[in-house]
Amino acid sequence: MDTNKRFTLEELSILSGVSPRTIRYYMQKGLMDKPEGATRGSYYLAGHLEQLLLVKRWQAAGLSLERIQEIAGGAPAAVPEPLPKPGDVRVESRIYLAPGVHLCIDAARAGLTPEAVRDLVRRIMEALAGLCPGVPRADPAGSPASLPQDQSGEGGRAGERSQSAEGGQAGG
Repeated sequence: MDTNKRFTLEELSILSGVSPRTIRYYMQKGLMDKPEGATRGSYYLAGHLEQLLLVKRWQAAGLSLERIQEIAGGAPAAVPEPLPKPGDVRVESRIYLAPGVHLCIDAARAGLTPEAVRDLVRRIMEALAGLCPGVPRADPAGSPASLPQDQSGEGGRAGERSQSAEGGQAGG
């Protein structure tokens, strides 16, 4: 985009999909720079459009205007993933660890291999064994056989489908 191109408020609104009133509000809140020039002769540049599109992107990712204002002021910009939309599909595993304790994990999104998931479960079970009575210690090799069975006695292992004590699906 030509960085010297000038836009009116109406043109900026059309290009960004943001109403002129909202653009003025964003400027008032310090979310974007004020226009160049004065009064009716004021104009906007490509940088203004970029700022506006960035605010829209951060909002779509779930950030509040207050958080966007902090980021615009120099705070670290750790932007979360966009919230899931109706119809989005995610594959998660629900792992039974102890009575009332389940681990829900999306290994692909977390970037974990099956071995890393087993290691994670082993480490969590070791920690739980010291905190919760009746939780068996995981075997040092972290083999799936060392993971607890579900309460129905069906012998479900971590990551397998089983019925939880509450009657809901517990696997993924």
